[in-house]
Amino acid sequence: MVVNAAMCLQVANTKANFKFCELKAAEIEKDILCERFDTTLQKYQPKSTQTTITPVFTPIEKPKPKLDELWEKYSTFKKPQVSPSTFAKDFARHRNHIANLPTRSLDEASVMRDYLLSNLTPNAAKRYLTQFKACCN
Repeated sequence: MVVNAAMCLQVANTKANFKFCELKAAEIEKDILCERFDTTLQKYQPKSTQTTITPVFTPIEKPKPKLDELWEKYSTFKKPQVSPSTFAKDFARHRNHIANLPTRSLDEASVMRDYLLSNLTPNAAKRYLTQFKACCN
């Protein structure tokens, strides 16, 4: 028996659908021979394989860290790698700029960038943004 998958059950013409339709055709043929053919054709419709699962619990979202929290961790990590004077001077300066930012939320990075660009020279803003990016990475 020749079966066209596109015509059978109105599905895409793929090898998997072709095989599925061949099996359905064989099932229909068998039901006709055994005199149990379903004239409503409901028996031969594909069953939905997707089910909706309602979660038993709501997943807890971890709060996203703020820039000042990340900076403290980053400073601790970098301290052994830089000279004591660099750490004391530069890292404190960065901490002070973070304290003056209008927001510390990483979701509002563009607000922080705009603030730095409007309050510092372009070169200084770039240096701070580079350090903040390293901190966030």
